[in-house]
Amino acid sequence: MARAITSSMKLGWTLTKSKKAAGLAMISMLFIAVTSAIPLSWQPAYAATSSDNNDPCNCVIFRIDDIQDYFDNRAQVAVFDLFLKEDESLSAGVIMNDIGADQAITDKLIEGRDRGLFELSIHGWDHVDYSKLTEEEQEDTMIMANEKMQKLFDTTASMFIPPFNTFNDDTIKAMTQTKLRILSSSTTEDKRVSDYFVANGEGRLDDGRIIYHMPEVTTFGVVEGEQWIRIPNEEIIKAVDNSMAKYGYAVVLLHPQNFVVVQDGKPTQDVDYDAIDDLARLVKLFAANYKISTFEKVVESEPRLFTLTSSLDGKSYTITGKSADVKMSSFEINPNKSVKINTEGQGELELTLPKSMIGDIISITTDNQRKIQFDTANSDSASLAVTLTVPSETKFVEMAGTRVVPEYPMFAIMLFGICVSIAVIILPRLVKHNYFQYL
Repeated sequence: MARAITSSMKLGWTLTKSKKAAGLAMISMLFIAVTSAIPLSWQPAYAATSSDNNDPCNCVIFRIDDIQDYFDNRAQVAVFDLFLKEDESLSAGVIMNDIGADQAITDKLIEGRDRGLFELSIHGWDHVDYSKLTEEEQEDTMIMANEKMQKLFDTTASMFIPPFNTFNDDTIKAMTQTKLRILSSSTTEDKRVSDYFVANGEGRLDDGRIIYHMPEVTTFGVVEGEQWIRIPNEEIIKAVDNSMAKYGYAVVLLHPQNFVVVQDGKPTQDVDYDAIDDLARLVKLFAANYKISTFEKVVESEPRLFTLTSSLDGKSYTITGKSADVKMSSFEINPNKSVKINTEGQGELELTLPKSMIGDIISITTDNQRKIQFDTANSDSASLAVTLTVPSETKFVEMAGTRVVPEYPMFAIMLFGICVSIAVIILPRLVKHNYFQYL
């Protein structure tokens, strides 16, 4: 009898352990079901690739001011011919109310533009001190200047060179309103060095309101009284080297007056070919050691930097981007599904996204459902870096993530509620049958 009782107790112990194990297993399964229904971010499987455009521009820009009809026009043509012969770029600041009647000047500007060498810039509607004009007057003259440039040269300017290099805050406001995004003054008039554009390969801000300050750092000649004094090539080279080290480019200022013969202290209409030869030596030297370019090309050589923000349920999420060829305009969060980024252009695009918004990326597709290859890596504990190539004619890219806000999707909340209900029913029975007496 004692042996039978002992056997019965062992059997009860075995059954009790089995029930306990079953109960614990059920609770574990419920816990796993709930937690697995809530996506968590995971370690990315890819390493981000770096951009190919990470080098300074190392560009020299030759800017010639005071381009106008019948003003030292032989000297103007001689300078134009030099750059056309050398097949090098030149940025021409045109006084737009004083251009169009001198066919020799107009034809050379059109030839340089057609060959992709000459950048046409607005050097005022009239050659007046813009800092003494109202904001409305500045804006109106900028509009008139670009309208005439479009009519005369079949192009518009993105750059403004203020006459006498003088400008004020109203000039910046007027430029913003008229879509002029590059300002080239002088370091003596544009004194806020922190505003200067830097072409170091790390990217440029581009939000439609940024004005890129790119002042001249040296000049071919300076005026003293009524005389133009020639600056030695050695000083120009030194100034260019210093600017190159600081900003990745340098602007050299020319005037037509620098290239005319002066007799008895008065300028003539004859071309000073010695000065032209000095300029030719500078052009060849800089072309051999740097790259001669235009303002627009220097700005475009830098990848664009974007910062875009979107809100959902009262929370804001920010995406930053970098690309030399692709522009991001906005993005939309499709809750529990994806993030859609509106794009323009084609090429490589680098993005940084908050993990709280998307977790990790599962796939990226275009607006025509084409899948895109991508690389990812942790930017930091809270951000994900993504590199992809946007195909041509793409309007947007859509990223599916392991967790797209809200963080706890509705289906997970519903499943959690079901699991809790089951637990409420089962747990009292487990307790009643002493399933946990040996825990």
